Amino acid sequence: MHQMIGGRVVPEAQKFRNSDINLEFEGKLDQMFMGIVTTSDKAWTLFQVHSLVNFLKMLTLTCLKRIRNKMKKSLK
Repeated sequence: MHQMIGGRVVPEAQKFRNSDINLEFEGKLDQMFMGIVTTSDKAWTLFQVHSLVNFLKMLTLTCLKRIRNKMKKSLK
């Protein structure tokens, strides 16, 4: 099966169909949000969600690095 983007088939997009998501978790999300539709300013695109996730990962890693550096300094 190929992914449709803008009304055209994009075979390269198939790899992103279920990337980085646990199948059990995906099923739970499906159950929770089946039939729910958002509109207007409450609607998020997939790109916005991935951008937010990447930002939170970066923020978490930055905080962990700072904590690790502080711990190293306190042990000296």
